[in-house]
Amino acid sequence: MVLVFGTRHKRHPIGFFRATCHACGIVTDHLRVWDKGVVHIWFIPMFPVKSRRLVICGGCGATRPDRPELDLVPVGGIVGLPPETTAAPRS
Repeated sequence: MVLVFGTRHKRHPIGFFRATCHACGIVTDHLRVWDKGVVHIWFIPMFPVKSRRLVICGGCGATRPDRPELDLVPVGGIVGLPPETTAAPRS
C-alpha cells in the first residue's frame, strides 16, 4: 500500500481596502488573505502546519504581514462614507 504525503497552501480572501503600497508607492486596492498550510494524505487534510495573514498589493503583487488594526476594516472593503453622514437632515 502506498501513502502519499504532502503539504498544501491555500489562500482564503478576508477583504480588501485602498491604500498606498509599501513597495511601488501607488495608491491601489490591497487584498487581505489568510494563508494556511496543511499536511495531507491522499488529498485529505490532516493537521495545520502554518497559518498567517497577508496583505497583497493589487498593482505590483508585493506581500507583507497583515496588521491587527486592519481588523476594523469591513470585509467588503471601504466604499464611500458611512450611511449616517449621507442621510438627509431631520425636519
